[in-house]
Amino acid sequence: MNCPEEVSFNVKDGFLDAALRGFRRGLISAQEYRNLGQCDSLDDLKLQLVNNHCNTDFESEFLNETASLHTSTFFANCSNKLVDDFNRIRYQASEPVSTFLNFLTHGHMIDNVILVISGKNHELDLKVLLDKCHPLGLFDSISSLTVPSTMNDLYRLVLADSPLSPYFGECTSDINLDELNLEFMRSKLYKEWNQEMLAIAYLKEFLAFCYKLDGGTSALMRNILYFEADRRAINITMNSSGIDLSPDSRCLVLSKYGTLYTRGQFELAQFEVPERIRAAMRKDPTFCSMSTSLIVYSEDFIERILCEQEMKFCDTTFQEQFNYATFYGCLKRREQEIRNIVWVAECISQGQKHKVNDGIVLNM
Repeated sequence: MNCPEEVSFNVKDGFLDAALRGFRRGLISAQEYRNLGQCDSLDDLKLQLVNNHCNTDFESEFLNETASLHTSTFFANCSNKLVDDFNRIRYQASEPVSTFLNFLTHGHMIDNVILVISGKNHELDLKVLLDKCHPLGLFDSISSLTVPSTMNDLYRLVLADSPLSPYFGECTSDINLDELNLEFMRSKLYKEWNQEMLAIAYLKEFLAFCYKLDGGTSALMRNILYFEADRRAINITMNSSGIDLSPDSRCLVLSKYGTLYTRGQFELAQFEVPERIRAAMRKDPTFCSMSTSLIVYSEDFIERILCEQEMKFCDTTFQEQFNYATFYGCLKRREQEIRNIVWVAECISQGQKHKVNDGIVLNM
C-alpha cells in the first residue's frame, strides 16, 4: 500500500522532480571533461562551456563576460547559474520541500559565518570576505558579523534572528569553549573546531526533520547524513594531525551518530595519520571497501575517495521515485561539477593540463 507521500507526490512536486532530473541529464560527461582538458587557454575553456556543452546552459553567465578571465571567474559564473536554478526551484516549492531546501542552504551559511569570523580575526577587508562567501549561504545580517567582539554578542546581536540561531544556541549550551586548551584555541584547528561543532548541530537538526518525512526520503537521507557525519569525523582527525590534542578533546567534535559511531570513532580519536585512519574505516561495511582503495596514504587521496562515495550516494537518490532526497543529490552533484570546472581552469592557467584528470570527481 502506498504511503500518503507517494500518493500525492506527483500532484504537489512532480514538476520540480522532473526539473531536477533534467538538471541531472545536463551534467558534464566524462568525454566532455576530456574535451575541456584539451583547451589551451581560459578563453578556449569559456568557449567550450558556452558553445559546445549544450546540456548545461552557461551561455547566459559568460555571454557578457568581457574582463580578463581568471579561475575565480569560472567559480563565480557557474555558482551564479547554480543559485539561479536553485532559487527557481525554491520559489515554486511548497511544504515540506521548501523547508528541506532551506536546510540545504544552512551548511553554506555555517561555512560563510566561520569564514567571516576567521577573516575578521586576521583583519581582512569585509568586502573581500563577502566575495569569498558561497552565494547560497548569504543572509541579511552576514555583513554585521564583524561588529561583535565576543561570542555572546555575536549570537545576541547578529545570529539570534538568523536561520542559524538553533545551531549556535545548541553549541553554546552543550560545549563550554572556555574549557578548551588555550594553545589549541590558538592553533590552526580553531576554525575547523567551531565549524565542526556547528555542523554537528546542523546535521542533527536536518536528520530529525528528515525522519518526519514519509516514503523513501527518510531512509535515503539517513544514509547520506550518516555518511556526512562520518566524513567530518575523518576530516577532523586528519586536520588535527600534528597537534597536541587528547583523544577526549577530539571526541568533542565527533558526532554521536553515523555508521562509524561506536564502531570506528574510538580509533579515529586515537589516530592522527592516514595509515591509521584506514584501520578505523575497515571497521564499518560502508567504508571497508573504500579503505582497500587507499593505495596512496594522503589526505588529498582520502578526500577524493570520500567525494566519489558521496556522488554514489547522490546517484541513489535518483534511482527511487517519490522522494525529496533528489533535491539534495542534485545540488551536491552540481556543486561537484563546479569544483571540477574550477580544477580544469586552474590546471590550464598554471600550464598543468596533464593533471586535469587527477582532480576531477565524475558524477556517477
